Amino acid sequence: MYSTMNYSVPEKKGELRDFNDIFLGIVKKRVESSCCGVHPSHAGIVPVAADFFREMVPKSENPVKVLENSFTSQSPFLPGMSLVSTPTNSDRPYFIQRERRRWDSDYDTKMFLKINGTETGINRVDWARVFGQIPSAALIVAEERKFNPVITIPSFDGRFPNYFKDLIFDSMPEGLKVGTVLIDGHVGEYCGKHSDGGMIVVNGSTGQNLGDVSNGVTYIVKDFAGKPTQVENCNFYVGLGFRGRDFGDEIKDFELDKLREKGCKIDKWTNFKKDAFKKKFISLEKMLAINPTQSQQSL
Repeated sequence: MYSTMNYSVPEKKGELRDFNDIFLGIVKKRVESSCCGVHPSHAGIVPVAADFFREMVPKSENPVKVLENSFTSQSPFLPGMSLVSTPTNSDRPYFIQRERRRWDSDYDTKMFLKINGTETGINRVDWARVFGQIPSAALIVAEERKFNPVITIPSFDGRFPNYFKDLIFDSMPEGLKVGTVLIDGHVGEYCGKHSDGGMIVVNGSTGQNLGDVSNGVTYIVKDFAGKPTQVENCNFYVGLGFRGRDFGDEIKDFELDKLREKGCKIDKWTNFKKDAFKKKFISLEKMLAINPTQSQQSL
């Protein structure tokens, strides 16, 4: 399944119009600087995207605000509006184990892009990874410019002309280093992949491989969380507990012990404050209604 489009990326600072300009501008910059095409593995898009924000957003402006505003546009790359981001049918796609044919369809579904004479292709997997790394880059530049490094990723469910429900994104965010990402909805697999700092708050559930290859990140998940993999020195605050590969299966005590041996802290809490998505200066304690002097019930 394929789609094509021609698009010209703005060349001057301050001319970013919508999410198309940001996404395609970063892809163009990546393709021009790499011999391997887009290749978003190992959070490789983050430094390129950070440079893009430095170059295209005036120093007096907050790149996080520019990015957040772009999420409200109706550009063709708005998540869920393109074939690349069309979700698969599943009651709980963030917990169902993927079969091989699902991955085949993800890799076979491509966009072929021609950007200012540069041609490349992006499959659905790479699209999600690029999208997930863009907020991480915006936060880096926001902190450099002394802005509050907090970004909200809204829910795109049912938004015109995207009528999909339960729109789940994999790899959101990826490559986080600083700041806080507030996600108003569920996240698929690999939430926080290749991250080395910051805080990720999910107003929903996360899928498998939570925090894959991450170190020093705080994860706050309102509902269920998938099994963390390859994590060290991370903090997990999970409202409804961890789940194994198949939905309904809890991960074993010895698996939690292994996480603790890697320097991870695991807490259970029950009073999630959604106001965190409105008050971006809210503290961790107020967000979770945690009394710092009291120990939490361990999962």
